[in-house]
Amino acid sequence: MTPPRWAEWILEVSLPRGLTRDSILGDLEEDFAERSAEIGEGAARRWYGSQAIGIALRAGLPARIRQIVPSFGQTTMILETFRSALKSVRRAPGFAVLTTTILALGIGATTTVFSLVDGVLIRPLPYPDSDRIVTLSTERDGRSLARVSEPEFADLARDLPAYEAVAAVEWRHLALGSATELERIPTHAVTASFPRVLGISPEHGRWFAPDEDAPGAPLVVVLSHGTAVRLFGQAADAVTREVSLEEESYTVIGVMPAGFTFRSPDIQAWIPLALDPVTPFGRNNQYLEAIARVGTGSSIDAATEQLDGLSATLTRAHPDFYPTPIRFTHELLKTRLVGDARAALLMLLGAVGGLLLVSGSNAAGLFLARGEHRKADLAVRSALGASRRRILGQLWLESVVIAGLAGTIGLGIAQAVVTWIVRVGAVSVPRLETVGVDARVALFGLLLAIVTGAVFGLLPAVQTTRTSIQSVITSGGRGGVGSRRANRFRRALVGGQIALATILMLGASLMLRSFESLRSTDLGFDPSGAVIIPVQPTEVRVPRNAPAVAFYQRLEARLADHPAVASVGAARRVPLRDGHDRLSIQIESNPVSLLAEAPAAGIQWATPGYFEAARLSTTRGRAFSTEDGTDAPLVAVVSQGLADELWPGADALGQRVRMWPEDSPWMEVVGVVENVRRNGPQSDAPTMLYIPHAQGLHSGYLSPNALSLIVRTSGDPSIVADELRSIVAAEAPGVPMGTVVTGGDLVGGVLDRDRFVVQLLSAFSLVALLLGAVGVYGVISHAVRARTRELGLRVAMGASSDQIARGVLSEGLRVGIIGASGGLVAGLLLALQLERAVLHVDALDPISIGVVVPTLLLAVAAATGLPALRAARLDPTKALGEHP
Repeated sequence: MTPPRWAEWILEVSLPRGLTRDSILGDLEEDFAERSAEIGEGAARRWYGSQAIGIALRAGLPARIRQIVPSFGQTTMILETFRSALKSVRRAPGFAVLTTTILALGIGATTTVFSLVDGVLIRPLPYPDSDRIVTLSTERDGRSLARVSEPEFADLARDLPAYEAVAAVEWRHLALGSATELERIPTHAVTASFPRVLGISPEHGRWFAPDEDAPGAPLVVVLSHGTAVRLFGQAADAVTREVSLEEESYTVIGVMPAGFTFRSPDIQAWIPLALDPVTPFGRNNQYLEAIARVGTGSSIDAATEQLDGLSATLTRAHPDFYPTPIRFTHELLKTRLVGDARAALLMLLGAVGGLLLVSGSNAAGLFLARGEHRKADLAVRSALGASRRRILGQLWLESVVIAGLAGTIGLGIAQAVVTWIVRVGAVSVPRLETVGVDARVALFGLLLAIVTGAVFGLLPAVQTTRTSIQSVITSGGRGGVGSRRANRFRRALVGGQIALATILMLGASLMLRSFESLRSTDLGFDPSGAVIIPVQPTEVRVPRNAPAVAFYQRLEARLADHPAVASVGAARRVPLRDGHDRLSIQIESNPVSLLAEAPAAGIQWATPGYFEAARLSTTRGRAFSTEDGTDAPLVAVVSQGLADELWPGADALGQRVRMWPEDSPWMEVVGVVENVRRNGPQSDAPTMLYIPHAQGLHSGYLSPNALSLIVRTSGDPSIVADELRSIVAAEAPGVPMGTVVTGGDLVGGVLDRDRFVVQLLSAFSLVALLLGAVGVYGVISHAVRARTRELGLRVAMGASSDQIARGVLSEGLRVGIIGASGGLVAGLLLALQLERAVLHVDALDPISIGVVVPTLLLAVAAATGLPALRAARLDPTKALGEHP
């Protein structure tokens, strides 16, 4: 536990050395340690910072600042120099507009990406001392599960003193409303310890007590602020009122603060999880999300040691469940929430940093070119007594003024883009609701603008002021030809721009190829052309088992009568949207006596029409048929992956499988279907066991009452989606339904983050290429003007127009080839580092390289073409006349 470094620095600067300073620092450190133990390290660090600022102000820090400022020149001189800089900018509006636009693009793009990085990666979670909140997972046989079972949660909550509190969370969708109108709302079923872990409390009312978090306790609920206002007008009025959930009456005992979220901003209610400590679900039923808060007197390392000890104890105590060692792990909640979005955002941040360098160096080239044209004027001012320091300060201030204006415009661009991203959900990233251009991001953008202007304006200013009055007189008073040093500097800037543009273009090309590879990945089914209608009845409306079977048979028959419907089916879990239930099974050919030794598979309850509606291909045998009814022989279909795992080298058809426990009935495997990448093209295909919905009440524990209808249409599914939903609503009045989507929406949702990254990288690379081409054009145009006399002499001595043009083109291509070569090497090295984490294609993909290099050279050739044409048409008489 250490105080913030910036606060310690302020105290070091403001307090004079001696006993007084040592005494103040010692007292602050003692108070900081005490407060850390009482209120937490985060709050103590904030207290220390406020104390440091107050002490520094009382100790006379402003006076010290005033002593430092005059060392850079008198205030009046600074103001006069600043006014001169403003006048100079106003006298060159074209230069100012062009330079401001170039910098605004770079600053706006950088600020946009920084706002995403800040909201998702940097900004702490909105809970006190959130760096002490962790998520708990289990790991066995190299496979990690982000869940724990009920007995494992009880062990974690009881046997780990390093944790101040441990809570369990389960996602649910509950039916809210009256008997005539129901809606499904996202809900968390949580333990009573949930607010202690997060360090939060309801804004109105209270949280439920431990005795209310038990089976058979009175039904209570805590509402979100928005839901309470929507239902009762004011949040405070909701407390003690009654609401209907799953057509049962719940008492509202609390309302959470506005803006409170956990895991998802869509959660509208929290109810007691009510775990049964006497007869919990088995240790292999890992369905709970567990979170914990590390105690203030403990540490992450201590908690890790205790987790390792518990893992070893449970492995020894339950060999029937853990034949191989189980391992409990934890990671910061923020790390879990961010997930794989971190790599994508950091890549975007690096790419936009490259774009900023390109725009900054392009602006530096413009500043240098303008300085070359002003050399005569600046040399005269120097001869009349203006110091080099003052001239340098004015040139530097001009760049800062333009950069400040560019920063303001860039912030406007960032604000518009970020608002669009958040409003339309343009990208699926966690914590998107926290992203915005607030004071923190605005300060970053303005500081970025000032630093960019200072850095990329200083070097051109130094180059420009290296001119004497004698050299100007010698050149005839013309400042436009430039010096060799300035030309070399300008070429280096442009070469760097081309190199950065190459890196960005290569990255965008590889990501585009990676995205296309993902899009073309065989998912094992075809969601295009389908409408998905989640039907979520309560047990009161449609009980599970036989009533549910009859209910969905009636719905499917009604939808099949629609002329636009080609096929219709239903399933418990929809690929690309839902997870899957992974349960233990047994096979007749290889019986086991311990549950821990039994294989497991994802379970899918499906109606006969599901396979055709989802276009899930059968590789062997058959799919379900209407003959596989409730009283028919029990059958099953397996995925190819499960067939290979359970019966390697043998035919799966005719084999028998059953659910655990041992008294479950056997099912005969009648078909094998393709593997399905249920979580998208980036994921592996889980092994799956398909059970007929009509037989689930016998062979698969139950026939679920909540299924999703998959309706394959003969035309555009978006056109008939609303009509199909209306048919279901009319056939099942009062039954709540989830959001109706098309299969194309599901695929788009899975790939939207990759698409967003590709689009931004492509935009960045195109802007960088354009700026690089502009830089090449500027360098070659300047070189042609500087060599006007030389080129005129060559023409007068017999050089043809083609020779002159080829010479100019070769000069531009030389700059482009050198820059592109360096960028290509650097880009490939970087791509090799990112290949495993980000790319889904070979980093040395020849198509990407084959597209980038010719595109760059064409852009460079195009940028060089106009100066080359101008040089080829040079009139030697005028050229020699201009330079006697």
